[in-house]
Amino acid sequence: MPDIHLAVDEYPLTATSTPHTSTSSLDNTPLTKPRPNQLAKAYSTHLNALCRDPSVLTTSRVVSIRTLLWWRLGAAFWTVFIIPWSLARGEAQTYLFYFTHLTWVGLGVWFLVSAFQTWRFKRDGSMNAFLKQSKFTQWVTWNLYVLPATFHWIVPIVYWALLSGSLIRTGKAIDWWTNVNVHALDFVFIMVEFYLNRVPMYYSQWPPVVGTGLAYLGYAFFQHGVYQGYDKADYPNGWWVYSFLNTSKASAWVYYLVLPLGFVGVFLFVVWLHKKRDRRREQ
Repeated sequence: MPDIHLAVDEYPLTATSTPHTSTSSLDNTPLTKPRPNQLAKAYSTHLNALCRDPSVLTTSRVVSIRTLLWWRLGAAFWTVFIIPWSLARGEAQTYLFYFTHLTWVGLGVWFLVSAFQTWRFKRDGSMNAFLKQSKFTQWVTWNLYVLPATFHWIVPIVYWALLSGSLIRTGKAIDWWTNVNVHALDFVFIMVEFYLNRVPMYYSQWPPVVGTGLAYLGYAFFQHGVYQGYDKADYPNGWWVYSFLNTSKASAWVYYLVLPLGFVGVFLFVVWLHKKRDRRREQ
């Protein structure tokens, strides 16, 4: 199986794309929370570096471009294939209420977009089409990976630690099938993608991760306020998408404190993993 060096030789980069540039400057990202102007500068620096070597989105150091493309197509197919199984459990009305399902869809979007980008790079031999896109589109494309790379650590941890009790006690076969996919296989998928790809992550990318987590928290409160499709006898204090968010419980505020900190901690760990991977491969 050819490695990335053969694949890159077969599909040379454009004059605007020079591999292995700007890595030293990017590694200087401060671990402390930067001020807004520093954060914007860091974002700009990292995005410009990505655009100097956009093939990091579409190539691998351990497999050929063809293999990476087939992996991403297969993973995209599987994420789409699993959705009807969740809907078949009677979750259609509330499917997009759950953080698990939203992040599962996000994982599928990344695999679809990255598969398309990989196919286009394989066809054209360059990333010119990506470079012609707006900076915002390039930034969004990059963050389509950053968010799943973080959230698919969080989803399995929270589910199996806090929410899996009823599945373990009384779960049916279809319940196990869907839950193992979206609360365990998702982690396997993102770890395989992490191992195969070259996509970098940086500490300055925390705003999309934290912002998405806070936005979902607001979304959960909105659901609690407007959703009426539940048995009021079973939920006298109103329906919450996740029981640990129920503010009528004294312990709820512990989760409101711990979970955001957990988001940040997982993000920092995932960035550290990416930096460690990239440093080892450059040796």
